[in-house]
Amino acid sequence: MPPPPLPPGPHRAPLPASRGAPSERAATEEVPEAAMEPAELLPGGAPGNPALAGAPAPARARAGAGAGPGPARRPPRAGGGARPPARAGGGAGELRRRVLATAASAGPGGLSGVSESGAGDSAPPRSEELEGGEVPPRLATEAGPLGWEGYFDSAEELEIRGRGTFRVYCAGAAGPVLLLLHGGGYSGLTWALMVRRLASACRVVAPDLRGHGLTRTSEDADLSAETLAADATAVWLALHGAEAPPTVVAGHSMGGAVAVRLCASAPPELRACLAGLVVLDVVEGTAMASLAHMRGVLAKRPASFPSAEAAVAWALRSGATRNLEAARVSVPSQVRQNAPGGPWVWVARLGESERFWDGWYRGLSDLFLAVPAPKLLLLAGTDRLDKALTIGQMQGKFQMTVLPAGHAIHEDEPARVAGALEGFVQRFRVGQPPPPALAKPRR
Repeated sequence: MPPPPLPPGPHRAPLPASRGAPSERAATEEVPEAAMEPAELLPGGAPGNPALAGAPAPARARAGAGAGPGPARRPPRAGGGARPPARAGGGAGELRRRVLATAASAGPGGLSGVSESGAGDSAPPRSEELEGGEVPPRLATEAGPLGWEGYFDSAEELEIRGRGTFRVYCAGAAGPVLLLLHGGGYSGLTWALMVRRLASACRVVAPDLRGHGLTRTSEDADLSAETLAADATAVWLALHGAEAPPTVVAGHSMGGAVAVRLCASAPPELRACLAGLVVLDVVEGTAMASLAHMRGVLAKRPASFPSAEAAVAWALRSGATRNLEAARVSVPSQVRQNAPGGPWVWVARLGESERFWDGWYRGLSDLFLAVPAPKLLLLAGTDRLDKALTIGQMQGKFQMTVLPAGHAIHEDEPARVAGALEGFVQRFRVGQPPPPALAKPRR
């Protein structure tokens, strides 16, 4: 369907928030284009579908060899949550060890998705682990939700006429814009652990997409690729359209498909300043081959949880995420309690979005390759590139980086993914003047 009309110019009143502790830093393992042979890509995470986020973590089925007048803001909703623990003497490593000890004392199996190294195993979750039952008291304390304040500078309610009210998390005061689009079932908080590092040189914009998180529209069930791409474009126009700064669009899974379609159909304002496209762990061939299995995958998820802590514990057990801190920030935003004392249910109704799945991914590889901007494909492990991407990669049409992680690659390895994005921005001098050798001589 054609994208809905976009809103006229913005009217904004930023809402500040406090800064939090930076994420830990680590080097990115990068695979240069020239040295990379056609790879077998085995994304971790959702079984049978590298494209749909939030599903349990058995190994995926492998594919064949071809394999919105101007918007105004309202104060953010209450309930930001607690800040993350201080790193000194009680950082993520120590916290992970305490949770492991608690899980071990909680009964057989503990938390099968977490290890001391932060890498989860790939064994399917047992049926009793999928029930989302009571969480031991000590584990409930360790798995308690963390608020956005420790990671982003602000959380804004952006009203866009004709579309709705979008929750948008922002960080950074200067530099090029990084527009981050989350995967199906997630929210803008999925990027939290990467943000502080990226915000030192970029302006990060991470919206909750339609039907997810705290965004509310008149048609939350419309998750078509065209609508989601038009929504993201409208958010960018509202925030930065008048300035039109250099912009890199990045997306994970479903959000990666949306990012590609956004860039492929960008309005003139965005097209003129589009500086890069980054896609995290989605390949058309594998995604299309996996769609037939997704109804069963979603059916195996718990329909509800007795608490947000129980949802966090389930995400760790199932391997949906392998990073404790990321789970404590991201997972609580994926569930909500509709009535006091009631169960916590999923925000995104992924099962009802089946009619859109094909449209998310069909033709994605050709669209990706045709985007006239530098491109980076970040993949978890190894999998088969489809024919179009294999040829494009051999021709050096995009940069590719492979990291050993689950499907939620940016949650499992936030420092490495942030490093890859930083390197991409630096390599292509996004937001920087051209080097002297390329600068036009003065007359």
